[in-house]
Amino acid sequence: PLLQDEHYQILQALHARGRFEVSISYNTNFSVLRHRGVDVTELWRHFHNVHVSASLDASGARAELLRHGQSWPTSLANRERLRQQCPDTTFSVSCTVSALNVWHLPDFHRELVDAGFIAVDQLHLNPLQEPSYMSAQVLPIPMKRQVESKIASHLTWLRERRAPGIVASFEALLHYLWAEDHSASLAQLGEVSRKLDAFRGEKTVQVFPELAPVLDGAQS
Repeated sequence: PLLQDEHYQILQALHARGRFEVSISYNTNFSVLRHRGVDVTELWRHFHNVHVSASLDASGARAELLRHGQSWPTSLANRERLRQQCPDTTFSVSCTVSALNVWHLPDFHRELVDAGFIAVDQLHLNPLQEPSYMSAQVLPIPMKRQVESKIASHLTWLRERRAPGIVASFEALLHYLWAEDHSASLAQLGEVSRKLDAFRGEKTVQVFPELAPVLDGAQS
């Protein structure tokens, strides 16, 4: 939405009419806050009920590989701009959980919370289902057990912070992880990753070294 001319026309029309009570909710990759010379924060700060849900799946180099073209420093800078210029705007992170990032998900959540990027309950998990070879369910059993152990430890941390909603989300993710076995598609995941790496000039196993045996099609 932040790259659509019509979006800014709507905000400016609401602004001109003084309709600042209108509730506005966004889902965005959070890479752009300015379009054709218009700074969206200058418009948002007048509204009383704006919520921004940023689609972010990891941090740093992992974020930039998972969503090719994303700049993690830009995401950090945009979060700080939003905090400074629109302090009343509510913010959350919507994370698509796949085979590539599920292992690091607890670390990512804690990093965001510790940095003050979000509150502990401002993370929404969206398990990827299709294509099935990208789903967390494609991981072989030994790696699923590693993920389960990391999430179990993270759940202890979350319960100490009295965050029942996000606890339930991580518990549901664990259930989803074990609900089906798509490990027969590991070879396809490896093939697609290699093709994307060649096309983009990247190397997935350098960014996600724990996935090296998985992306090589290993079954154990």
